[in-house]
Amino acid sequence: MVSRSLGAWVVRLRDEHAPDGIAAVLVYPMNALAEDQLGRLRSLLTGTGIPFGMYVGKTPEKAADVVGERLGAGASRGDYEAAVRRLRAEKRPVAAIPPEERPSRDEMVAPGKRPRILLTNVKQLELLLTRQRDIELFAGATLDFLVFDEAHTSSGAAGAETACLTRRLRSLCGKRPDETVCIATSATIADPARGPEAGRRWRGRPRESTCEAAPRGRRSREALALRGVHAGAGAAGGDVRGDAEPVGRGAGRLGGCIASARRDGRRARSGGSRGRS
Repeated sequence: MVSRSLGAWVVRLRDEHAPDGIAAVLVYPMNALAEDQLGRLRSLLTGTGIPFGMYVGKTPEKAADVVGERLGAGASRGDYEAAVRRLRAEKRPVAAIPPEERPSRDEMVAPGKRPRILLTNVKQLELLLTRQRDIELFAGATLDFLVFDEAHTSSGAAGAETACLTRRLRSLCGKRPDETVCIATSATIADPARGPEAGRRWRGRPRESTCEAAPRGRRSREALALRGVHAGAGAAGGDVRGDAEPVGRGAGRLGGCIASARRDGRRARSGGSRGRS
C-alpha cells in the first residue's frame, strides 16, 4: 500500500521531468524485509521509467559484480513477470533485474541515474550518513517521504537513535520538518492511542501535524504520519483521524493522508515565504 502511494508521487516527478534525486527513503529493521519490498517494487515499477534501488551491506560495489538477469531497456511489467516465471521454471536462484533498478552502488551515485526510491536498513542508513564516499548518493535528494517499517522495534534507546537519524537525514538534504512526509508502519502497536504522541517525538513534529489511519481489523497494519507520515493501515476498512480528510479504503486512505500532509506543507512554505517578504 505504501509503495503504491509513493509510486503515484514519483510518477508525478517523472512526468514533470524533475531533476534526478532520491524522493523517498524506505527504512527496514532487517534486510529480509527490504528484499521483500524490493521484489514488490520490481513488479510495480518495471516499465515506468522510475529508478529505484536497495542499499544494504551486501549491495555490490560495481555493476559487473551484480548477480542476476538484467532486462533490456524498455522492458515492460509483462516482460519482468515472464522472466521471473522462466527463471523459476529453470530453477535458477537469481533475480530478474528491470532497467529501472540500480542494483550496485556505482549505478546509484552516477549523475542522472540516482534512484527516486531508496530501500535500506537503519544501520546502513547510519553508515550512509557517516561515510564521505556515500554522501553523494543524496545529491539533489528532495526527501519528500521517509518511511520506517516495523516502527515498534524502535523503542527506548533504539527509538532515540532513530529519531536522531531522522533529523540528520533531513538536515543533510536541507529539508525542514514540515517538508518531509514521515511514515511509520507497524502491525503490533500495543497502545494505538499513544501512537500520535510517540510519532510526534520521533519525527520532531507538533501533535496537530500527526495523522493516524486507524484499521478496524486486529491484524491490519497501523501507521502514524507526521506532516505527511501516517500510520500505515491495512486493507481492512477504517477511519482517518487527525488533520487528514476521510477517504476510501486501503491505499486510498493512506493516499488521502499523504495528500493532506502535502497540502499542509505547501501552505506552511508559502506562509513562510510571505512572512519573509
